Amino acid sequence: MMSTTLFLASLLAPPVGAQAAHSTACESGSIVPVDRDSPFMLAAPHGDFDKQTAEIVDAACTKLGWDCLVARGQRTKAHQVNVNRPTEGVKASDERRTACAEAVFSAWKQAAARLNPAPRLYVEVHGNVGKETKERVEVAVVGIGSEQAARIRKVLLDARAEHKLDWMGVWVEGPDPIKYKATSSKAWGQLSLSTSALHFEFPKRAREGQMENVYSFLASSLADISRLEFSTGPEQGKPQ
Repeated sequence: MMSTTLFLASLLAPPVGAQAAHSTACESGSIVPVDRDSPFMLAAPHGDFDKQTAEIVDAACTKLGWDCLVARGQRTKAHQVNVNRPTEGVKASDERRTACAEAVFSAWKQAAARLNPAPRLYVEVHGNVGKETKERVEVAVVGIGSEQAARIRKVLLDARAEHKLDWMGVWVEGPDPIKYKATSSKAWGQLSLSTSALHFEFPKRAREGQMENVYSFLASSLADISRLEFSTGPEQGKPQ
């Protein structure tokens, strides 16, 4: 059996191409950090399971010049490891702690802390296939009051129009009654460690077509949000 130390090391190693499926419950996959010495971080905990979210984050991070963190390969249909928290299971009522999930979350936390232990703004990108949310992006928030959430919503709406995504509604926690509130991550996952955070849930349609528009929408809106709402703080991302 792989030791915990070796398992964590394998998670943080760069991807080396596709590997054969294993029969074990815990897949090491990869957690790949990109350090641009930014005070902001953009992440995809379910990079390949939530289809196209890794590509969205990679493209937006490149445009933005932000620190980037992408996980691939840990979450499967059989074993829905949450990566950004120490549990398996999709619904909060079904979540359970497992040794695998705790090891993966430990590696995720370590990678995030090495990039920046206290980013001015931490942003996660997820995807869903919910019927109720099929024509809107939802954004849960951490450490953001109702007035600031309303301003963020306005930035997102302006970016949506600019990048020709008018079909896609924009719902932000606070002004809107969103479905995906990231409750578990806020309670005991990465969002519980964040001072200010945004948690995007993109519908399937946004991740199947108009990908360049989606990349640009996310990058331009986050550039404006970070400049308008989170511009104060040290110039560099890492504490001196």
